[in-house]
Amino acid sequence: MRRIALLCTFAIAATGMALPSGAAAATNVAPSSGYTYKVIYNYCSAGAAYMKVKETAAGYTPANRLTIKIKAQEKRGGVWRTVHKFALQSYRFHRNGSAHWLKAWANWHNSRYYVRLVFKLKVFKGTRLLAYKTLRSVRC
Repeated sequence: MRRIALLCTFAIAATGMALPSGAAAATNVAPSSGYTYKVIYNYCSAGAAYMKVKETAAGYTPANRLTIKIKAQEKRGGVWRTVHKFALQSYRFHRNGSAHWLKAWANWHNSRYYVRLVFKLKVFKGTRLLAYKTLRSVRC
């Protein structure tokens, strides 16, 4: 079994960037924001893509909800097409000074086409998006 494992820790997150309308925008580039993710595994095995991610909001952040949306894609005719959407993973919590986290994992197999998984991580305070990050698995 050939296994490619990647372990990365990057910061995702929110800075108060001003838009022309004066509203605050969510971003995924501020490393000191307190919103992080960790790819626990990301590999191919027998033509299937496997990925697991942990998203964390530090206790000092204003966040009160974490979500992870996952979809499976297949490459047909040179274009990546979504073929399956997994159930939304969501965790609501009360701010209490402690870090809160959410883990999600998935796999997808197709012997005729290349496959990959796409994870969309988001951090909210109520309905306001504070931070986001899109991750893609290795292509299998």
